Amino acid sequence: KNHVRKFLRAIPFKWRAKVTVIKEAKDLTTLPLDELTGNLKVYEMILENDGVVSKTTTKEKVKSLDLKAKVTREQTSDNSDS
Repeated sequence: KNHVRKFLRAIPFKWRAKVTVIKEAKDLTTLPLDELTGNLKVYEMILENDGVVSKTTTKEKVKSLDLKAKVTREQTSDNSDS
């Protein structure tokens, strides 16, 4: 029975508006977890279609650099006239 409430507490802050709407519109004591997850999946699809959320923004972007080593030799002149 508390699974729905625990699930709603674990949702990220950027979803807080949707969580508030669900809490106000639904009876959480009788709301099945499957219905809640379905509702949230539909909301996520709407956000993705609107361009608000994309899969690339949810993952960490990684940049890699290729480094090349260049070996240079300095010429030393030995001008010692002994």
